[in-house]
Amino acid sequence: MSNTNTNVIRIESHIPIPAPRVLGSSKYSFMKEMKVGDSFEIDSSNTDFSPASVRSYAYNFQAKMSHKLNYKFVVRVTRGTGKKPKAIRVWRTA
Repeated sequence: MSNTNTNVIRIESHIPIPAPRVLGSSKYSFMKEMKVGDSFEIDSSNTDFSPASVRSYAYNFQAKMSHKLNYKFVVRVTRGTGKKPKAIRVWRTA
């Protein structure tokens, strides 16, 4: 194994590439089970999910998978502000 040090980055050789993550293995996998018209609300009292992380995941999932699986979501802040949501509701629309 050869290693090269630079001032900032350590370059390494022979590091195995991990297996790709499988869709559905994340804590957000319940979203792929949603049917059109389903919705859920997440608020800041939920210790497993934050409104901001769910909103981000919904939009990322839609961007990556809408052309393959035709998933579309609409997210609305139900309490708080857009930058600091205290609660959001997520609908599957397609």
